[in-house]
Amino acid sequence: MAELLEQAPLFDTGVTAAVPAASPKLPSELTVPPSAPSAPPSAPSADEPDPEKDYAGWCRAQGNRLFREAEYGQACAWYGHAIVSLERGEGVGVDAPAADGSPPRGAIATLLSNRAASWLKLGRYPEHRALRALLLSALTALERYDAADLLCEAQLHATPEAPELLHAAARLVFIRQGADACLAALTEVDVADTATHAQSAELHGRCKALLALQEDAKLALSSGNADAAVTISCGALCLAEEISSGASQPSDHERLLLVRARAFLTIGQPAQAIADFRSAAALNPAGSQAGAGLKEAWRLLQLLQKRSSLYEVLGCEPNATAEQLRKAYHKAALKWHPDKHTQADAAQQAEAHARFTELQAAWAVLSDETTRAEYDADHKGG
Repeated sequence: MAELLEQAPLFDTGVTAAVPAASPKLPSELTVPPSAPSAPPSAPSADEPDPEKDYAGWCRAQGNRLFREAEYGQACAWYGHAIVSLERGEGVGVDAPAADGSPPRGAIATLLSNRAASWLKLGRYPEHRALRALLLSALTALERYDAADLLCEAQLHATPEAPELLHAAARLVFIRQGADACLAALTEVDVADTATHAQSAELHGRCKALLALQEDAKLALSSGNADAAVTISCGALCLAEEISSGASQPSDHERLLLVRARAFLTIGQPAQAIADFRSAAALNPAGSQAGAGLKEAWRLLQLLQKRSSLYEVLGCEPNATAEQLRKAYHKAALKWHPDKHTQADAAQQAEAHARFTELQAAWAVLSDETTRAEYDADHKGG
């Protein structure tokens, strides 16, 4: 989020609310109790604050008690009285005003959150869009996706056509399940109505663009254009990051990282491939592709470190002609092609795959006059 956030716990919801670093100017309708609260018990419990000394804390305690007793309407009223008391500077202890005399925004945010939870229980959460957007944004930034889903679901039940809620729900689907699932979720939204659903329409367009980039990257890799696959994957990863606003997004990120890692292997950059395979494995620890790729990348890195030059990989001298290089590559490729080692044991298959990848990487550099000249210049004199 653009603003610095502090955390304040929601009462009995397992959710965390967010408070702007600057003391917010709370809307007046948020500080007025919805109805006169019922009379509190004549003899408050021993763990409740003394109303004569800490009226705000005592009101909060009444709200919490009523919430536990499922008297959500009355709980809202008592939370409201506590908010008004804190805004008047009547809080004590942790609820006391700040040094500059401003209300204790953390305590007020907690009470607002508690009252929001009560409204949710009643199915009558008021239409305070700014607060709702703040809560959703904070929960998403904190990766509290279950809590954000709960808030969206409850709000959509009350206002099923709210554009900002439809967008928030679809964005949560994108973060947790990827672009395909997000597009499916948006089928119920009229994204053509850009005046009403501008955010959802933008999200729809970006998801389609992301999926197209994923396909382009895979096509480039399968057609032998590994450099293009790296470039396209980088662009797609940046787009996915923008859509999720930096939130963890396993599915699309993992797929793109795996494609880019394979492309790095193909062009002989095992160190970069290792980094991408590790990132993919962190996003999906149960996935097998990243683990297998990581082993392969390590083998290639070790092989390259043992070789004095790419010419040695092809079995040629540095002054070999282009035709000699081509013949050497084809001969070695026939020898180490993985298809010729399908009946071998696991270790031999792994070696064949690593050597074939090493050959492809060397050939990718030495088969082009420009990249060969750059390589020769970098390695001149040893």
